[in-house]
Amino acid sequence: MMRHVAFIVLITLFFGCKKENKEPECRFTNIAIAGKKHTVTYRGDSLVTVGDDNYTGYKLFFNPQGRLIRNDEPLLHPHQRTELKYNGSGQVTEIQLYSNSAYGYYKYYGKIVFTYSNGKITNLREENLYSQVGNLYDHEVIWDDNNIKSVVNRLNGQPYCATHFNYDGSIPNRMRHFTDFYFGAGYDNFTSNLDYNYYLLPFYFSEMMPVKQESDCFLSETKFFQYTFLSSGLLESMSSNGNILWQYEYECR
Repeated sequence: MMRHVAFIVLITLFFGCKKENKEPECRFTNIAIAGKKHTVTYRGDSLVTVGDDNYTGYKLFFNPQGRLIRNDEPLLHPHQRTELKYNGSGQVTEIQLYSNSAYGYYKYYGKIVFTYSNGKITNLREENLYSQVGNLYDHEVIWDDNNIKSVVNRLNGQPYCATHFNYDGSIPNRMRHFTDFYFGAGYDNFTSNLDYNYYLLPFYFSEMMPVKQESDCFLSETKFFQYTFLSSGLLESMSSNGNILWQYEYECR
């Protein structure tokens, strides 16, 4: 019952298209999922507010180096907090999970640990989560060159389902410039067993955009993805099976 990192959406990483020798700095102003817009508000360089609904919005906090370090949600009386840890290469190694106790302070209850090989995510592992006492869930990320081919979900080291992704090689992944998006948002990124996490991984880490997802996981369905882009090359929307999943608006300087 952990919805952390939700309606995943990052903010303050820069992405642009080349103009002469300088790339403009672009950032989100609106993010929409399933047709519902979430306004993105920037307060200096250290705080970003996503959404204006006090009961579903959230705040992202950044350090002086521009790295995402914390997420509090919802906006009014936040009761969930995540804190991020980094390695020397600037990659997220842990997302530590906290809940606001009845005594008014945040209590640690678990973490998600990220493993890398040759600079690529290869595993996500849960530790010390109350809902999984005695069990260990992890998610093995399998790569094919620079694209994520499969994510295998495992319980106590034994695979129980997998999700596979297909690419046609013609759609470069514009979202790789927003990798904090994956770690900082709160839309279905992480749940009590991470089963809803896998489908987001290729959209922020693969070199190309996936065009198909199929899985043997519970309640899964085969999805075909379609994209629209702005003239700048920024991703405008993503659809699946006729339904718009995500939409983005930006400002560039």
